[in-house]
Formats: sequence, C-alpha cells, structure tokens
Amino acid sequence: MGSARVPPTWKPEEQDAGDPKGPPNPTSATLAPTDVDGLVLKLMPIGRPQGRPYMSVCPSPQMKRDDPLWDKERKTMVIKNSDFAQLVTRLRQRRGMSQGQLAQATRLSRTYIYHLEAGPSPHVAESIARALELSNEDRRMLYAAYSDLTGQQIDDSLPESVLLDFGELAQLLVHNTSYPAHSLDRLWFLHSWNDAAIMLFEVQDEVARDKKRHLLELVFEPHLRRHFHGWENLARRLVSDFQYNTRTLTHLPEYKELWKHLRTLPEFRRIASATYPEGRPAPSFVFHIQHSMLGRLALRTATTVFTGINTYSMVSYVPGDQQTLEIYRRYQWQPD
Repeated sequence: MGSARVPPTWKPEEQDAGDPKGPPNPTSATLAPTDVDGLVLKLMPIGRPQGRPYMSVCPSPQMKRDDPLWDKERKTMVIKNSDFAQLVTRLRQRRGMSQGQLAQATRLSRTYIYHLEAGPSPHVAESIARALELSNEDRRMLYAAYSDLTGQQIDDSLPESVLLDFGELAQLLVHNTSYPAHSLDRLWFLHSWNDAAIMLFEVQDEVARDKKRHLLELVFEPHLRRHFHGWENLARRLVSDFQYNTRTLTHLPEYKELWKHLRTLPEFRRIASATYPEGRPAPSFVFHIQHSMLGRLALRTATTVFTGINTYSMVSYVPGDQQTLEIYRRYQWQPD
C-alpha cells in the first residue's frame, strides 16, 4: 500500500484560461498550455509523477537538475515555444480567423492548433503559411520562429517570384486541354477560359469585357439563364455546392462583400434562402444546356484541383451522352 501511486488531480486554478471547456483529459500524458493564444505559456504536469522532467520542454537528459544551466536552458525553450505560439496567434488574428477556422483551413484538428507549442512539423508551418496567405516577409518570419523553436529548417530558399502561382498554373491547364474548361479561385471567381468554353456557353461578350465575373453571376444572369435547361435545379445545386466549398471563408471581408452582391441578383435570394449545403458535393454531375447553334447538349463536370491546395481549380466539361460526344468530335473538343 505504501508504494501505491497516487492518481493525479486537477485543481480549479489550473483551468485553461483560453478554453471554457477546461483542460484536456486529466489522465493524458501530454502538456497543456494554459493560454490558447500563447501569451503566457504555463505547463501543467498531467498524469505524470512529480519530480520527473518532461522531455519535450526540458534540456538534455544528460544535464543534471542542479546544474545552473538547467533552469536557464529550460526557460529558453519555453520562451521559444511562446514566441512561436504568439506569432501564429498574431497572424491568425490579423487574418480574422478563429482557431477552429484555422484548423479547418489547414485540415488539422482544433486540438492540434491548440497544442502547437508542443512542437509542430514543417508541414504544419507550411500549411499555416498557405492558409493565412502570408506575404514573403511574414512567411520568412514564421519559418524563422519555427526553426528557432524546433531546430529544423524549412526550405524557403527558392524565391517565390521564380515560381508560377497556382492561378497561372490553372490557366496553363485550361489552355492546354481540348475540352471546354475554365478556372475558378476559391471564391468561385472566373479567371480564365479556353476558346471551346467561350463558344460552348456563348459568353463572348462577357469575356470581351475583361471584367472579373463570378460563376454564379453567369448562372443567374437573366439573358444567360435561358441557355440552361432545368435552370432551377442547376441553380440550387450550385448555390449549395458554393456554400459548402466556402464554409471556412465566411469570415473574410471579400466573402461578405461577394455574398452581399450575389443577393442582389434576380432569384438568388429566393433560392439561397431555401438551399443548404447537404454535405460534400459530388465530384461530378450532369446538366443540360440549350445552345443556339449546337442544340441540346448533356455536359458532365470534371474538376481538377492541386493536391492540398484549394486556392484554384479547373473545371472541364466532358460529353454526357452520345449525341454530345459526336458534337465534341466535330469541333475537335474530344481527344482522339
């Protein structure tokens, strides 16, 4: 009985100041930062016997606790943790994102964002930089803080100006496919068309104006609406898919401005008020258009995205039935 281990207890004053739900499971063997924004980094021993140093935040095990450098090195490591946490927090807040929204944007759990101080991987730092759309200077600052924290280097030696951005890559894909295609950014603004898509959707005038247009604008435009057979069902589907695909962007000022504009389009407010995202959109669907020269066509969507990147995509339209396939062959839109 004298050697029995006393179970750890959680005291009220140790409650996480940044999380109203309280600290993680008291039986966990992890370290929990007490401030969600990293302004103060107080480490709570959870589920470990007292007196045992924590390897994730303590100096080398070869260094003895009575060594005067022990406390100094331990404090230095905690400060580095705090520096990185504060920087991530400041950049996230400047972008107007909550921890949950950043977790969704980086495809990480909220708990992982919460525990970034425990030592993130290079992939996490790069995902955060992409999700927050950091400038070169801010990205270098974030990577430097990460290197100070972990001792690992992130290869950022190639100047970004040398690389094509994803919008330019999407444009190359659009103009190098024979299928009718266009590119979209993450808010569904149209950025490039190929000649086949311009002819297929009869948008010569819209493209000639060289104005930044939104995909839903073209669908709800009264003089273009007649091109879509079964317009109501198509409009409902696209609004639902748009709401799902932009669900993590609703806090952005540009999204709010866009949504305000879309609500001015004829019929949009009526359809949007009765349409809700029904889960992840299907990767492809068929719809019909009525072309002034080609007649009725059945089109199937095919979306190309960059792995792990949601800033740009390419949407191609392939034949949905045999009659449309023959038309595609006639205009050389169908590869042999």
